[in-house]
Amino acid sequence: MSTNGIDIIIAEWSLYQKTLIKLRKTVFILEQGVPIDLEQDNLDHDLIHFLVRDGRHAIGCARLHKNGKISRMAVLDHIRSEGIGTLLLNFIHDYATQNNFRELHLNAQKHALRFYEKAGYKTDGAVFFEAGIRHIPMRISVIAVGPGP
Repeated sequence: MSTNGIDIIIAEWSLYQKTLIKLRKTVFILEQGVPIDLEQDNLDHDLIHFLVRDGRHAIGCARLHKNGKISRMAVLDHIRSEGIGTLLLNFIHDYATQNNFRELHLNAQKHALRFYEKAGYKTDGAVFFEAGIRHIPMRISVIAVGPGP
């Protein structure tokens, strides 16, 4: 998908590993203080990765687990209010719909709760701490399970 110079791709881990790690290191480790051993969990080889680029520069990413969990969603700080996260989330939703996922879930950082609520996510549990950051479980249906009443 390409919109106004923003390009979102499904990024094969073997080809985009260095780019994705650098982006996640900038956001999670350097900006948010997440320990490297928590950020790099050795699951990446088995997951679907999404990469947002502005020209040749990586500006956002996320990954999708086979069970529908979205994780490591990151957008560079200086462009976080420009709608990049919304474009990325919509791209993931489209991918999930096309690939027959019934729902998606994630652990939203508490400060991003409104962002996910605007996208249709509902809270699905209590606040918990991970890497010293408050998170809340959230979920959304992406495929109608069947006809309504």
